[in-house]
Amino acid sequence: MRSCCPPGRGCNSHEAGQTCALELLTHAAEDSEEARLALERWAALQSCRGAGAGERRFRQRGYERARDRALIGLALSSAA
Repeated sequence: MRSCCPPGRGCNSHEAGQTCALELLTHAAEDSEEARLALERWAALQSCRGAGAGERRFRQRGYERARDRALIGLALSSAA
């Protein structure tokens, strides 16, 4: 499973054609602080490839929390 998208969504979807979370966040980053933070956390996760398992897990969870907050924010703002 790819770590950029939530389970069953985006790149991890069984249905073809769902947009990757990183693409959505990149488009929203100009207007959304939450999206910018998620992208920063993704970059930090990608840069720690040689780190230990604990460091990688810490960065992964930080990215997942930021990603989920940003995606929820995008969904709620588009519904308004």
